[in-house]
Amino acid sequence: FADRYSRRSIIILCDILRGLAVLTLAGLFFFMPDRKEFIIASLFIVSIFLSINYSFFRPAFSAAIPDLVPEDKVPGANSLTGFSERL
Repeated sequence: FADRYSRRSIIILCDILRGLAVLTLAGLFFFMPDRKEFIIASLFIVSIFLSINYSFFRPAFSAAIPDLVPEDKVPGANSLTGFSERL
């Protein structure tokens, strides 16, 4: 998917969708604190959505690294990115 479509667009769209999902969840916590069952169900739904979203974001982000750094620094950038994921 990341090779077929614009990586930049995928990254931006995924970030916007993740932000909206988290803001929606925060709004539920703030405006409906007494509906605990609904909030827990929403928490699971948002968690699943974020996982699916990440499966599109991560390959697009990884494929964009060579476009962002000089050619001689690509191996270092890839290793730093891999290291930061594991923290």
